[in-house]
Amino acid sequence: MDDHAVRGFEGTQAKITPSLACNNDCRFCYNRAEKALTRPLTEERVLELVDEAAATSPAQLNLIGGEVTILPYFLRVLRHARERFGVISVNTNGRRFADAAFAYEAVTAGLGEVDVSLHGATAAVHDHVSRAPGAWGETTAGLRNLVTLAAELGRPRVSVTTIVLDWNVHELSALGALLRELGVTSWRIKWAYGALGGHAADDPSEYIVPYTRGVAHVRKALATHGAALRVIVHDIPVCLLGDLMAYSTVHEQHTVARYGADGLEEHVAVVERWGETSRVCDGCAARGRCCRPSPAYVGRHGDGELKALTPADLEALAERSRVFRRDVEG
Repeated sequence: MDDHAVRGFEGTQAKITPSLACNNDCRFCYNRAEKALTRPLTEERVLELVDEAAATSPAQLNLIGGEVTILPYFLRVLRHARERFGVISVNTNGRRFADAAFAYEAVTAGLGEVDVSLHGATAAVHDHVSRAPGAWGETTAGLRNLVTLAAELGRPRVSVTTIVLDWNVHELSALGALLRELGVTSWRIKWAYGALGGHAADDPSEYIVPYTRGVAHVRKALATHGAALRVIVHDIPVCLLGDLMAYSTVHEQHTVARYGADGLEEHVAVVERWGETSRVCDGCAARGRCCRPSPAYVGRHGDGELKALTPADLEALAERSRVFRRDVEG
């Protein structure tokens, strides 16, 4: 998970991608075109990368895919890494954790944080997005097992990430209610940002929701569930956050070291990943701490929603957000 601020190489979150193989086939996945072109790393190579990453003293190891839990060596990697990192986390669709015995093995092997992707309050929406019939049932069962283990063992820390899409934006409030029923207390609401570097060049990104339409649904979900859920909003430009600014981490510098087959591939602050995508941002007071829209977003919706903020605008936005958060959380 990446909902914390880290700076510099020491303390950086290390991400290792052992494989792009997945038991879902999500419609928005920017790795779709590469799945058939890449093979999972060997267990030996993954263990070497764990040691290589540990040598730089990161605060946390994050295993990400694809779907890392389907790898035959997943549990052995956890056991190898647990003495080398303060926290081990995974980003996952959660389906393997529907097996209670597997969930217990993973947690006792060292898994400390689990971020589960859930993209619908109903099976109809989630299974449509994931293109995997039955996925919603397994993911929600996996969440129940993980929440139960957290209560019994004191770990893992469980959160859910929802990618905001045309197909699910209307379900956000209902999804918040489902998370509360499941016992989940941490929720990341993350904007779809579309194809990266041509990875899904055949995808016109029609699923990307305009900020001005989607933010209203996010705000409603927060107003309804923000007192019970720890909510973090990702990938909305500061000028469009409005009341949501206090719930966003765009103003924090997330620094990530990514490891692949050949070792360290990049070491970058998340807010810098797109570079320049709109000249509207020139001179904006939030420029140095704003995620800015992705190239795919600008290609589909343009930049007419954006506004360059003055320092006074930024302070007024922050004050509005503080008032909203106070009203929501009491």
